Amino acid sequence: MTSVTKLPIEYDPLSRNVPDDPYPYYHRLLDEAPVYHNPDLGIWALSRYFDVQTAFRDWKTFSSAEGVNLEPGFTELIGPEILNMDPPRHDLLRRVVRHNFTRSTIGGYENIVRSFAEELLDPLIDAGGGDFATDFSHPGTCARYMQANGDPT
Repeated sequence: MTSVTKLPIEYDPLSRNVPDDPYPYYHRLLDEAPVYHNPDLGIWALSRYFDVQTAFRDWKTFSSAEGVNLEPGFTELIGPEILNMDPPRHDLLRRVVRHNFTRSTIGGYENIVRSFAEELLDPLIDAGGGDFATDFSHPGTCARYMQANGDPT
């Protein structure tokens, strides 16, 4: 009889292999390592809903202050941002900006977003398809982020 030995889980969300098909990694994390540590990256990955919710509520133990971006140097490059803050500073800044995220404010961007989406989708339609993440989501997110921060790109 042949025995099968499972390879150890080596989850690196920055790996080029993971974005192509992350689901096998996610299934193994759920089944074999719901609380996973990658010592090379210095990260922990929680894959179960209850664990994520528990960590989210316990900001003293699971702080965001060191940053939530995995790209080396990114947090230092962009400086302090609300995602990389813990209460009480996070809560204070959230109260300051929350008016920008009301239904009526967000609704005011509908025509701009619709126009931009059409601009990105038209070439995909003309080409008969494409990679939605590469050709639509990434450029859309980056351009909108830059415009929101004052770059008229």
